[in-house]
Amino acid sequence: ATVYIEKYWNDIKKQTFLFSETYEKPLQPGTFNTNQLIYKSTQKFRSDSAGKYFEYRLVVKSNGTGKEFNSKRIKLIKDIVPSNPGGALCSNAIGASCFFNSDFVSILSSSTARTKVLITAPTNSAICGFRMLLHYHTLYADNSTAKKFVTLDQGQQKLDIVSGGQSTMDFGFAGQQFHRDVYALIPGETNFLERDLDSMQFVFTFAGEELKFYQEINGTSGSFGQEKPIYTNMEGDAIGLFSSRAKATVTRRFWDFNGGPGQTKVFTYNSTADFMYNDIACRLRFRAPNWATLPNC
Repeated sequence: ATVYIEKYWNDIKKQTFLFSETYEKPLQPGTFNTNQLIYKSTQKFRSDSAGKYFEYRLVVKSNGTGKEFNSKRIKLIKDIVPSNPGGALCSNAIGASCFFNSDFVSILSSSTARTKVLITAPTNSAICGFRMLLHYHTLYADNSTAKKFVTLDQGQQKLDIVSGGQSTMDFGFAGQQFHRDVYALIPGETNFLERDLDSMQFVFTFAGEELKFYQEINGTSGSFGQEKPIYTNMEGDAIGLFSSRAKATVTRRFWDFNGGPGQTKVFTYNSTADFMYNDIACRLRFRAPNWATLPNC
């Protein structure tokens, strides 16, 4: 197939992006078919300028039959600045309450109070997902070590797009449940001495309105003897989905020795200590790097 994307402004085609087959590592399991052939463009999609939102159309041409299939036009999710993804998810409307505006996040296992994860979704995003990756090291009895991580998936929320504006999202969670989830996710092991915390990644994923429609329509119950409808934004005889996705990842190490022993960029000191002392986490044998032994466990 010959695959390309057309860029439009006020119904005038401004640019064409040509795609070619690639045999790179396939997509991760999820919405899309990981065994499908992938087409990739080496041309960069530039950010929309202020107040100007381009539209894009996918065109797929069969080299065997010469028949063309094209999608309806869509708007791409606004770019997230790679160098400062957290700042891109904060806005004046949220102010100091934005999740990334604080160096220290308090997650106390002794309290059911919710940790507020408040962000601003990028323009043109209709689905927002959030997950946390807790990275740690395991020390075994033979003095070998292994780097490991667990993923705490906080699910996704759907947004209502209002004239290209932004929406505020809150993925708040309870501290007690956070610790229970960590304990449940870390597998049982034998012959290990202890574990130490390395870093936490906060990963936000965004998808366009087309994927939202697809999920809503294909998630219907199919009652009244009716088959589920198929949502597609391809025109003519084609069935498919043309949309955009974006991801923002912010990584913070647990321990910052520049700030002195016991300082962390993920939790406050008291909540980190609480993380290691509570009945759940103690059984995981987490320790701080400046502690020779695991205290109070």
